[in-house]
Amino acid sequence: MTITISTDVAEFVRAECGENVYLCYQCEKCSSGCPTAPAMRYRPAQMMRLAQFGLENVLVHDASIWRCLGCDTCTAHCPHDLSVRRLVEVMRHHVMQDVYLPNGIDALDGDDDLRKGCGRWG
Repeated sequence: MTITISTDVAEFVRAECGENVYLCYQCEKCSSGCPTAPAMRYRPAQMMRLAQFGLENVLVHDASIWRCLGCDTCTAHCPHDLSVRRLVEVMRHHVMQDVYLPNGIDALDGDDDLRKGCGRWG
């Protein structure tokens, strides 16, 4: 599998919600305050890193974006006031509009919990 670094996701997020994912320098403070981080494959800081590197397919095909509670504790802990919640909202909307609705349930291959519509906590 070839990984290509792209700025498309970062530009998309910035256009949709105004968040500059490049301000994240991976201090992990957002992840340390996140109540659902232990249930996620990708913690909040890792989701920011995936967006920085343009790894959209990793974000949209993982249940981590659906396990975020939207509590914005990440923003309260971030020294740059970045909101992972806003990134998650944009990615959820993108998944529903551009991946799931046109392609159906088969678009969610790879994560059985996501296909079933339930989360496995822990």
